[in-house]
Amino acid sequence: MENVANALCVLLLVLIVGQNIYFRRQCKKLKDLAYKDPLTNLFTRRFLDLEIAKIYDNRPSQVAVMMLDVNNFKLINDNYGHLVGDKTLKLIAQAISLSVRPGDFVFRYAGDEFLICLPSASNPKDLESIVERIRSKVIVSCWPLKMAEQVSVSCGYAIRVNNETIVDLISLADKCMYCAKRGNRSAD
Repeated sequence: MENVANALCVLLLVLIVGQNIYFRRQCKKLKDLAYKDPLTNLFTRRFLDLEIAKIYDNRPSQVAVMMLDVNNFKLINDNYGHLVGDKTLKLIAQAISLSVRPGDFVFRYAGDEFLICLPSASNPKDLESIVERIRSKVIVSCWPLKMAEQVSVSCGYAIRVNNETIVDLISLADKCMYCAKRGNRSAD
């Protein structure tokens, strides 16, 4: 009888451990769904709102935020269809991810807008270098789509100089991006 009880305890323990592993995997999948954009595999705005702001708002170190927008994206969707538009967004996301430094966070902010949080960034020349890498990689990566229009992005950035929050920096970077969009160049 004691052997049966021991066997049942072991079986129960195996079931509990198995369930725990299963639930952890399910939780990770749910978190990935909430925090990763399914099209680009970049972080979502939800992740930015819930996690990143908490981290950087309480950090005294330098941080910069870069906002990017795909120029004339509506024309891509209108002229080539949404599947090509989606492919363009995927390629741009990859180009941005390959252009940033380890430790930078890349987000699909909205539609055809992307946002990058750059910890320990305080030098505008470094940020301009990242902008140029992104622009070059976007052109090269989207070239195989063979569109009549060259795909490009407008960029704006803001660097924390006082105690601005991430929301403040995003707002500043967004304004700079729209200035750049009007001039079709990066702005700070």
